[in-house]
Amino acid sequence: MIESGERLGVEEWPRALDRFGKLLISLYRLAASAPASKFQELALEEARQALEFDSAFWAAGTIDAAGPKIHTVFAFRQPPEMMESWEKLKHHDNVLKKALAQPGQTVRATALGPEGGEPFVPEVVAHARQYGMEHILGTVVVNLEIGLLEGAGFYRADKRRPFTDVELQFKQNLLPHLVEAWSINRLASVTPERRQASPMRIATAICDRSGVLFSAGPDLAALLQLEWPGWHGPLLPAELWAKGGARHVGAQIVVSVEEINDLWLLRVRQRLPIDQLSPRELDVARRFAEGRSYHEIAGTMYISPATVRNHLKNIYAKLGIRDKAALANLVRRN
Repeated sequence: MIESGERLGVEEWPRALDRFGKLLISLYRLAASAPASKFQELALEEARQALEFDSAFWAAGTIDAAGPKIHTVFAFRQPPEMMESWEKLKHHDNVLKKALAQPGQTVRATALGPEGGEPFVPEVVAHARQYGMEHILGTVVVNLEIGLLEGAGFYRADKRRPFTDVELQFKQNLLPHLVEAWSINRLASVTPERRQASPMRIATAICDRSGVLFSAGPDLAALLQLEWPGWHGPLLPAELWAKGGARHVGAQIVVSVEEINDLWLLRVRQRLPIDQLSPRELDVARRFAEGRSYHEIAGTMYISPATVRNHLKNIYAKLGIRDKAALANLVRRN
C-alpha cells in the first residue's frame, strides 16, 4: 500500500512503472485462478495496492446506434445505496459522457471545481461527496468491432489528494488490461477444457437469449465475418440465436451453443470436412474411429451391420478418405 500522504508525482515514473509491471503479473495470475464471482473484487484490491484509491465502479455494456447500454455494474468498497443514488443522476453524469466521447482516454474530475480537473455538474456534487468521490479517474474502452464497452472509475475521498498526471496515465494504461484479464477469467470459468492448447482456431463468447454479447474472446469477429462479412456487434447474427440455441453449421463456420444459467456460451470455429456429415453419419464415424466393429455399432445404434457398412462407404466418399486412420484423425479434429 502507498504510504499515507505519498503520491506518484512526475519524479515517481520509475516506481510507477515497477508497480505497474507487478500489478499486471498479479492480474493475469488472477485471471487464470480466481473464481469468476470474485475476480473483479480481487483485481481492484490488487490495483488499490499499486494506485491508491478509496473505492471504484466497474461497468460493462454494449454500444450501438442508440448509444451505450450498461448491463453489469460492480461497485467496489461502496454500499448498494450508492448505485441507487447514481441511477437517479446518471443522465447528469458529465464525467461518463466525456469518457464515452473519448474512449481510451482517462478523464480526471473533481467536486472541487475547475482548478482540480473536469468539474462535476452541480446535480452530482452532493452525491459524489456523500459517497467519498471527491476525485475521480474515469476511463471507458470500446471495442467497436463487436460492440462492447467497459468502463471504470477510481475514487478518492480526501479533498487534499487529487490524482496526479502520473496516476492518470497509470489508470489509462491499466484499464485495457483489467478488461482483458476479466474477459479471460469469465471465458475460462465456463470453458475449462479449452485451457489446453488447440491447433484449431476457436473463439468463445457469452451472450443472452436475445443474442446480445456480454463477453467475447479473441478471433470472434474474424470468424463470424467469414460467414457474415458485414457483421459487427453487439447483436449476434440472427441465425445464431433465433433458433433457440441450436447448433449452427454454415458455409464457413460451425457454432455450438451451451446454456449457462440464463446465458448462452458459444464456441465458434471454421468448418471442417467432417461437418458435411449428417448427424447419423457422424455418430457412426465417431464409434468406428473409437475402434468399434460393424456389429458393435449396429447393436448400440439398433441398425443392421449392412447399414453401418453403407454409412461408412458414404462417409469415406464425402470426406475423400480411404482408411480408418484418416477417419480417426478427422474425428479428433472435430
